[in-house]
Amino acid sequence: MVTQGLEFLARPCQCDCFEQQDLACASFPDEPALICDGLRQTHAQFQQSVHNSMRLLQQQGVESGTRILMLVTNRAEQVWLSQAALRLGGLLAAHEIRIPAPQAVLLAQDFQPQLLIYEDCVADKVQEILAGLKQQPRTLAIGTHDSADLCYSQALEALAEDEEWTPPARDIDAPACVFYRMDREDHWRGVTHSLRGLSDNAQQTRTLFTLSRGSRVLCHMPVAHYLSLASLVLPVLSAAGCLVLMDRSANDDQVLDAIEEHNPRLMIHYRRYYWHLMNQARERVSQGRALGQVRFALVSADSPQLPWRDTWDELFGGHLLSGFASWVGGGFLALNLPWLYWRDDYVGKPLPGVDMQIVDESGHTRPTGRWGEIVFRSPRMASGWVREDPVNPEVWEEGWLRTQQMASLDTDGYLTLADEVFDVIWVNGFKVSPLEIEEPMLQLPGIREVVAVNAARNDTPDRIQVFVVQDDNAYTEQSLLDELVRLFPPYLCPAQVSFIDEVPLDDEGFKLRKELKFKYQTPQSWRAS
Repeated sequence: MVTQGLEFLARPCQCDCFEQQDLACASFPDEPALICDGLRQTHAQFQQSVHNSMRLLQQQGVESGTRILMLVTNRAEQVWLSQAALRLGGLLAAHEIRIPAPQAVLLAQDFQPQLLIYEDCVADKVQEILAGLKQQPRTLAIGTHDSADLCYSQALEALAEDEEWTPPARDIDAPACVFYRMDREDHWRGVTHSLRGLSDNAQQTRTLFTLSRGSRVLCHMPVAHYLSLASLVLPVLSAAGCLVLMDRSANDDQVLDAIEEHNPRLMIHYRRYYWHLMNQARERVSQGRALGQVRFALVSADSPQLPWRDTWDELFGGHLLSGFASWVGGGFLALNLPWLYWRDDYVGKPLPGVDMQIVDESGHTRPTGRWGEIVFRSPRMASGWVREDPVNPEVWEEGWLRTQQMASLDTDGYLTLADEVFDVIWVNGFKVSPLEIEEPMLQLPGIREVVAVNAARNDTPDRIQVFVVQDDNAYTEQSLLDELVRLFPPYLCPAQVSFIDEVPLDDEGFKLRKELKFKYQTPQSWRAS
């Protein structure tokens, strides 16, 4: 499927994003490149910081294929070092520093790093990681932690400024970056991306949102996140633009101050983040304070419904765009673009180069408008997994990847998502969207609201549980179960009914299914059995 009007975006990148950065630096050396916590660097200064970091890492034995684990928050050193590692051909796995220590140990055991880069605030966590590894990596601290093999700032000062040095050649198709995610069974799985794939994603973002000299991009998500790296950092730097980098500890007022100062052309975050930011912006307006402009704000959607989209657009003078992104795709696979196509309550159409289908458990294409699992293929998708896992449900089948994301496509190719992946119900070997249960039940008389979830497993097979808000005690538990037998085929029929007074909702009116699972079910997590 190629979306009309965007065919040019399907063309592969002819050079990697770092060659484009070098060209941008040569053309506009004095243009701003990085603004972070009081630091302002031009492209020439940024390039020098990256080259110094490359020399330092090379002295520590980093070469093609060296596995580097990075636990560093959003700061200038994080960008310099991640760029340096990728330019040297290392295999970089960066992760959010807020990851709990036990999970960090499991991740490190899977990745087996040869170099561990961290900052002082996670030093205790790093000691637990090292204790859990058989092969001890070298350590590089952003700070002065005594137990590290090397302190980054001190090592930079020791570099000879006049030393001649030539950057090594890069293999654009070699694995370059690893993104980790925990699956529904609490196992870490890492997916590898080549520099070519990252560069293709960066080129698409740069072209789609016309990033160019002087464009400012605001990054408040962790740089370790695939969306931040592939859809913000790499595109803006290769376009001779400026990255405005903020740590996640920055509050809404600080972010709004940055928006007012820089008027970013692009930023990316989650739906709930934008909701809270918009409410804080409303308060500013009520106080007579000015707001800046955000030309394009992209939502990595777990649901496309944004009833407050018009309010956001009016406040910030731009567009809030929903889209479907995949860590395996390395960026957005579908976007709702107002200048080409637009439809409320959808996440848009697949982008050029992305083939997408909705299939059932057997891999057969589902009828138009019916729920199923998204499978896709794209030249920008990941090149493979860190290690093979026979129970991994996200597998390649003849070039197509199963995503575990429930969705449907209409006759015009518009994509609608079910709720969060966590909310997908697994029963009798099938993945079921909660909406497949909730929407038919809402047609029953006397039913005001329904929430469908996985029933607690314990020692029983997979089952569906429904939480029901009813009018005037219209049903008993047994009478409703009898009605459901007539309403649903056996594999979809709920096995457990619980009557509740109200459905818990978040600030935007979305059902808090997880809260119901753990409030009304057994204390044992359904994922633990």
